[in-house]
This record gives sequence, C-alpha cells and structure tokens, in this order.
Amino acid sequence: MKIPLVMSCADGRVRARQDARFGINPVSKSVITPKTANYTITGQEYGCAFSNEGATGSVTFTLPTAYAGAVVGPIFKMANQTLVVDPAGSDTVDGAATLSNTASDSGKGFIILIGISATKWMAHTKGTWA
Repeated sequence: MKIPLVMSCADGRVRARQDARFGINPVSKSVITPKTANYTITGQEYGCAFSNEGATGSVTFTLPTAYAGAVVGPIFKMANQTLVVDPAGSDTVDGAATLSNTASDSGKGFIILIGISATKWMAHTKGTWA
C-alpha cells in the first residue's frame, strides 16, 4: 500500500499532494480558473490550474513566493493573446524576471512552474515561451 505525500496548504488543511495539485481551486471553486485580466495567484492556489480563456488582451499571472517543491499550474494558453508569468518580488523563473508566450498557439501552450528554492522557479512548458 502506497501512502500519498501530503502537502500543508495555506488554508490550514492538509491534502494529498495529488489532490492539491490537480484539485478544485479553493478560491475560485473550479478545476481550471480562467482569467481575462492580470491576476496574482495566492498562496492558497499552489498547484491549481489557470487559463487565459476569453481574454481579449494580454494577461499577466503574478506568482506567489517560490519555495522548494512548490507547484503552480498548469497555466493554459487558450486565447490567442500574450500570456505572461511574473514571479513575485525578485524571484526568477528559469533565470529570467518574466516568461511570456506571444505566439499564435492558443489551445496548445501551457506552463507548469516548480519551485526549486526560496527565490527560483523552474518552468516546464509547451509552446513558445521566452
């Protein structure tokens, strides 16, 4: 019998890591939360999925503070608009201040962010990110 890894969440509950990573967003109460304007992801939303579905302009997702083992996303590029990921404060993602997808690949691009330290995110992507 495997014992699932657990993750302590900002809302004080403990969840199986799989549930926290791919479960219902405790803020929006949905599986994938679409955002059509800039949005700051909260500490309660580590491991939750987002998209820019329905956006008519650029959308920037500001990340919560990084920590080793943190997971944000996936963030899906559903609208043919620029999607920007902006780490909090002086944190970086793949060594950069921001990553963005400006390509015409709506419905195909995504990014998953994994915290590798208290100030660094590593990105797993599909599509054109720079």
